Amino acid sequence: MGVAIGKSGINVKKLRKIIGKDIELVAYSDNLEELVKNLMSPARVRSVKVVNTSSKKSVYITIDPQDKGLAIGKNGRNVARAKLILKRYMDIDNVVIV
Repeated sequence: MGVAIGKSGINVKKLRKIIGKDIELVAYSDNLEELVKNLMSPARVRSVKVVNTSSKKSVYITIDPQDKGLAIGKNGRNVARAKLILKRYMDIDNVVIV
């Protein structure tokens, strides 16, 4: 992560200027549970459960009750970001906060 950020955040600042949007960095992990914890940080994740149906893969994320609002984010922004990243890297179709 340090290399991606750069000294004093220089790499993030350059990229933000080039694409004209805010940048969010999330530490990647091949382990689904670790990736989910990184995506939901700073909310405390209690458990991660994957449910396979015939056509879809869903992940149920149990969050500490005090951190549910933090995990969901304003207008569901954090859940949407988690769904996008989990679809791209782990082939997860649905994200549910419990």
